[in-house]
Amino acid sequence: MNCAECERISRRKNLVYEDSVVSALLNDKPCTAGHLILLPKQHTTIIEQLPDEIMEHMFIVANKLSVALFDALNCHGTNILIQNGVSAGQKTNHVMMHIIPRIENDGLNFHWQTIKMADEDLTSSQMTLKDEIDNPKEAKKEIKELVQEPELTYEDEEDNYLLNQLERTP
Repeated sequence: MNCAECERISRRKNLVYEDSVVSALLNDKPCTAGHLILLPKQHTTIIEQLPDEIMEHMFIVANKLSVALFDALNCHGTNILIQNGVSAGQKTNHVMMHIIPRIENDGLNFHWQTIKMADEDLTSSQMTLKDEIDNPKEAKKEIKELVQEPELTYEDEEDNYLLNQLERTP
């Protein structure tokens, strides 16, 4: 597998924390001083593929790193960010969590424009999401497997990642 982030983990450059599950590195293209990236050692493209135990561990470590940033850099806050999928700004095919130290008026802007939704649209979205949560596509997938569709394979991990993203796009 040719994953730049897996190679980055193995090089241990800018390493600030490591355990058997994750590595935290100073981002080599930071948006603020002390900007960290937290990567699972298990190669996983998007968080939906990441085992729950690893995701839980990542948040525990992110909290620990956030506290360290407060203490070491005297920052006033942190943003903890996961860009999950191409449409969300994910640039690599490896899950990563950004821990970004913040100070007042640092110029970084994570504000977005809110939209007004009609009550019936909110209710429809709520019902659709509840249905998906209660009856995930895994159940639908089992039915499809009974039909025995041929499995497609991809030679390039990057192609597989991009195709997975297309399949998730509404």
